[in-house]
Amino acid sequence: MRKDHVVNVVGSGIALAGMVGLLGACNDGASTATERSSQSSGVRQGLADLDLHYPELRGQTLKSSQALPFVIPTEIFNFTNEKIDFEAITALYKFYEARGFKVEFTNGIEANGEKLELAYSQRVSQHRVLAFVPANARRPDWSDLHIDTAKHFAATRIQHDGNTISYVQDASVSQLGEQLEVTRKELTVGLAVEACHQTLMGRLLKDDVLLADAKHILFGQELWCNSFGFAVGAKILGLSYAEYFAMALQQTVTVEGLIDDYPLLPIKEVSYDSLPSFSPIVLS
Repeated sequence: MRKDHVVNVVGSGIALAGMVGLLGACNDGASTATERSSQSSGVRQGLADLDLHYPELRGQTLKSSQALPFVIPTEIFNFTNEKIDFEAITALYKFYEARGFKVEFTNGIEANGEKLELAYSQRVSQHRVLAFVPANARRPDWSDLHIDTAKHFAATRIQHDGNTISYVQDASVSQLGEQLEVTRKELTVGLAVEACHQTLMGRLLKDDVLLADAKHILFGQELWCNSFGFAVGAKILGLSYAEYFAMALQQTVTVEGLIDDYPLLPIKEVSYDSLPSFSPIVLS
């Protein structure tokens, strides 16, 4: 593991990745890399982070962008041809930040012979950037440090200072089954999981003691946000609990050197039903 970041990824087998004022402006028109300097200062900061941490994205056309109204600067960039609802994304981040939810999983955690507990807290960040990228976009070099990303379509880089950068790819082939329209499904579930990684920290405990080694920290992060974020994404898509549960059982979490293909934790029906009715992220 490189020391400057942790990677979280979501895919077919999920291997895991307040208001100060509007920080930037919305760009509804397409712009090329040479035109990006005309963006507002808040959005320029996010684009500078993309250039630094995701140089493989250079050359892609930016279709729309929005700096969200949070104390923590949060910028969303859309390089796909899909129409993204930034207000719905703002509501999703507010939901995670409010932490007004109680989550119960259908089963406990037992890994490598240890019975563990899962808890979460707020992530302290200085800056958050998330990019929706098209199917032909190259993935960043850091997204394959822990897993084979050929079957995954989203990841988050978490740096020592808490700053996060995420991408969600508009994959050309469905990774989550065929019962939903591919693009809407993948962008929505990917966003729900990666927004969780950007806002919340999942941690594992044994006998009420926090497991603080790097691999258990990563496993707790992956297990929490991929399990809960997957449920939130399913709710946004309007899936019934039975549909969500069936899909969740197909997902796994992997942390290299610790555990392979650990089953995702489905949440209980009462927890699923208590999730709010989110607006669609991808507009038709």
